[in-house]
Amino acid sequence: MFTKGSRYRKLPEVTASDARGRVLRSIALRPLPRTEGALLHTVRQGERHDLLANRYFRQPRKWWQICDANPEFLSPLALLGQEPISVATFALAAAPLGSLPSELAGELEHDTPSELLRQACIDLGVVLSESATLTRHDQRGRWWIADEPAGSYLVADVSDGLDVYLEQFPWAALLALLEATVGVEQIMVTDELQTEVESWDAALIAIDRHIRSVQVTFNRMNVTAEQLAEAMNTQIPGLVAGRPEQISRVGKQIAIPSDLPV
Repeated sequence: MFTKGSRYRKLPEVTASDARGRVLRSIALRPLPRTEGALLHTVRQGERHDLLANRYFRQPRKWWQICDANPEFLSPLALLGQEPISVATFALAAAPLGSLPSELAGELEHDTPSELLRQACIDLGVVLSESATLTRHDQRGRWWIADEPAGSYLVADVSDGLDVYLEQFPWAALLALLEATVGVEQIMVTDELQTEVESWDAALIAIDRHIRSVQVTFNRMNVTAEQLAEAMNTQIPGLVAGRPEQISRVGKQIAIPSDLPV
C-alpha cells in the first residue's frame, strides 16, 4: 500500500464504523516522533521543502522530517512562509482632496463662503451648499467649512496653498472597499490619539495627532498586499495607505534534524 520510504508504512491498520454502519479500514494516526534539530537553516525567498530535503538528506521525499523537527508550524507551507492566508498592516494618513490658491486665505475670514471660494472648491470636486459656514479652527492657519449634512472640511494654510481635507477620516469608504474585495477575510482598524506639544508664536500648544492603521487578513491566491494598497490609494479620496508591513519567514531559522531511517 505504501512505498518503502513512506512514513506511514509501519503504522498498523485500524477499523472504524461510519454513520451508515459500514466497517472501514484505515491507517492509525501517526504520532509525531521526537526529533532534535542537528543544525539551523535560514529561510530564503522561494525555497521549497523537497529541495531542502535533497540538500540535507540527498532525498527530496524526506521533506516531512524537516516538518517533524518544527512542530510549532501547523502546515508545511507555514514553515517557509508560503501559506495562502497572509496578514498585512497598512499605516494610514489623511490626504488633502486638493489645494486652493494662497490668495483665497482672506476669503476664509468671512462667516459664509464667497462665490469665489465656492467656485475654487468646485474645481476640487467639493460642492458647498447654501448653508455652509466658515469658522477659524485655531491660530495656526486652519479653518472649518461646516456643511451639514453633506459634510465638513478642514482647510490648512501651508507654504504653497490652502490644503482641503475631509473633516471625518474616510473609515466607512475604506471598510466598504475592503469588504467588497475578493480574498479579504478579516479587517481590524486602529485609531490612536497622541498629544504632542509644539511651539507656536513663542507659546507652547498641545496638538492632537491620530496614528491610524488597518490590518487585513487575506488570501494571497486572490489578492496581494500591493494590490490592496493600490486600491486604497486610488479609490478612496482623502486617504493615503503606506507600504504593507508583513511578518515574513524569510531570514528566520528552522531546525534541520539528523537523517533518520524510515
